[in-house]
Amino acid sequence: DLVKLLPWLHKDFERNFRLPDILPGGRYCMMDAVNPNGRPFMGPNLYMTPPGTYTHIHQDGHGTVDSGHFCLSGYNEVLMIRRIVERRKIHVVELLMGKELPAEDILYGLPHCDDQVSQWPTKDSIKKCEEMGYCPSVFILKPGQMVHINKGRLHAFRKMSSAQLPKTDCHCDLRDHILSSLQPSESLCCASIAWDWMYKGISPEGINREVSSILECARLNRSRRLQSLAIPETTLLYLAKNVIADFRGQKRDGDKSIILPKSARIYRNNCIPSSKKVLRGILPSLQFVVSKHRSASRSSKKCQLEEGGYDKLEIISKPNTHENPDVFALDPYGSSDFFCKICMEELSNVYLHCMGCEKLLGKDFNICVTCHSEGEYRDFFQMHPFDSKRRAELNHTGNMKKDNKARCKCKNGRLCTFCGYCTGCSCKCHRWFGLYYRFMSMQEERDLLSQAEEIVGSDEILHGTETKARLFSLIQGATFDGQPTMQSCNVLSSFPGPHHDSDSTASPNFVGGSTEIEEATTAELSSRDVSLQNERSTAASIMGSECTTGNIKVAEGTLSLLNSTEPDQFHRWSKQASSLIQSDELDITETTSQTNKADETASKENINLRTAHRSIHP
Repeated sequence: DLVKLLPWLHKDFERNFRLPDILPGGRYCMMDAVNPNGRPFMGPNLYMTPPGTYTHIHQDGHGTVDSGHFCLSGYNEVLMIRRIVERRKIHVVELLMGKELPAEDILYGLPHCDDQVSQWPTKDSIKKCEEMGYCPSVFILKPGQMVHINKGRLHAFRKMSSAQLPKTDCHCDLRDHILSSLQPSESLCCASIAWDWMYKGISPEGINREVSSILECARLNRSRRLQSLAIPETTLLYLAKNVIADFRGQKRDGDKSIILPKSARIYRNNCIPSSKKVLRGILPSLQFVVSKHRSASRSSKKCQLEEGGYDKLEIISKPNTHENPDVFALDPYGSSDFFCKICMEELSNVYLHCMGCEKLLGKDFNICVTCHSEGEYRDFFQMHPFDSKRRAELNHTGNMKKDNKARCKCKNGRLCTFCGYCTGCSCKCHRWFGLYYRFMSMQEERDLLSQAEEIVGSDEILHGTETKARLFSLIQGATFDGQPTMQSCNVLSSFPGPHHDSDSTASPNFVGGSTEIEEATTAELSSRDVSLQNERSTAASIMGSECTTGNIKVAEGTLSLLNSTEPDQFHRWSKQASSLIQSDELDITETTSQTNKADETASKENINLRTAHRSIHP
């Protein structure tokens, strides 16, 4: 940890590094709008590693952060895969690491765990990845070189040694070439500086891809109860607040500065996106976050009205930032304690706080609204660092079901001074929660979104509706086109590809499980003038990456929904489209023949099927 252990070296690195804007909190980082104390630590770190050590295939921050690696000395043998969707990541792990261990355990496990994975990818496995369109990059990072790894990209590192590799090893030829040119006295001990960060993007479309991909990966991590390193929702709220103020300040005061006169202003890099571009890029994701928080707030109010028995819920409308910091227990601007204790989801603005842990333990037990609504808090969670006894004054005991008060037979605890029940078997305090707002009230959050929508106006990004439909499908109970959202909606989870250039002006309507979701997505189904690029995007969302396997030369099998208002026709069409892709060895002639047959059948159901013969290039 350079910041904590080597502050002089850290200052020297920041002063002399040629790309300071890509460091954590730099101008290209989403966290530049977040105060330093509110950011999770992402480096930079100094690594001193002997030859032969390695990290197996993994994704940094479980897919939520970008990373930079700067090699000072020694050589790094690197393997990188393009950004792909979740099911393809699992397939890549199986191709590269074999099937001896579950691919998900490797993908979401610790990359430095020596007792789990010892296999290094072979030339044959790399060739299979190339055939699948995964675009593997095999190279050696030399002293003085830096590599940037985009979020969600699988990669592996191995420190080069002087040992001869098997001919099947994917780095065998590269290592032999380096060793033949090395001086005998040159050390192979590797020293490198690495850090994680949250790349923001440059264009509105790029910003949209980067932000939405973090939200999707964070949702996948929640399903596995893994903590994401990134803080996308908190960053979005900070970023929206700052760029709105910056946009209005520039519009009102022009190029004036309260710090420096105009003649002394530092030259601003033209690559830094303007406030309007940032707002256009983050708007779909911001709408998702605000709608999610509104849904959480409403469901909590509903629980408050329906509460019974010993469960209690109190709604505190005053945000934490409005409290007296000298006496308030939590620091809302800090980075600790704002992840759900149960599912590890980020707690950006709306969270629930256990009153029992606060009163009896003097500790914070914060959870998300989803875990509270599912009753996950009615269980035992150890809060004491050493003592695991089931006592309310030591740990979170939401699973106590007895109703014993004075002179309890369990003889395991005293009488609770707050609820009056035995702390050893019957205390009810850990079933009392308070709904808190961290930064702003729900009304302030809605006003923030309204201001962003007012500035963007009708100048939305082309595939914003597609992004909203994909993100809203992550909310429980949401439906797409009147039907339960399909898992294939996540196919477009923000990896570069042809579909990102699509025109989504005629995207199907999204119907949410609550009123705010319906308000957030108002696209209608009436439009039938679907452009060719939008058809390609729709086809990709249904068929995913199946078209890229083997030697298939049909690009996407572009499809047009002429009657997209009818869900039954939509599903019949998707079933026909999926039947076209049954083999990874179809050539152009076979695919054309099947497409023509499908076109004749589809015309009977008012579905126009067209084919675009276009090769997919990485």
